Amino acid sequence: MALDWLGNLEFVDQSGLRDDELPVPRERALEGMPMRTSSGGVLVGFPAVRRALARTPLGVVPGLLLYLPGLNRLGAKAYAWVAQHRGRDAVCEMTAGVTDPTRHAGRGPVTGADTAL
Repeated sequence: MALDWLGNLEFVDQSGLRDDELPVPRERALEGMPMRTSSGGVLVGFPAVRRALARTPLGVVPGLLLYLPGLNRLGAKAYAWVAQHRGRDAVCEMTAGVTDPTRHAGRGPVTGADTAL
């Protein structure tokens, strides 16, 4: 991720993972980006994006502002709308900073980094 200069995030291509390797059921993972936190928690959708943004140098201020009261509900609704209306035939190519999906198979959280699947 271009904003993650400090290496706080690790991206894993979930398309190569088996269902039992995902932190949430596949149906839920397709509804929103899942993130396994460094402490072992799991966030999906807007909470995952908000946390990822807050963990980057340029995104820390906007990311923290998204924790203000009322913005959670608004952000979740906006995220859901974008997720429902995004193009399904576009291919997202993640090359730099993407981990081989089999590397974390069954191993739990990555120490020191949040993992966006």
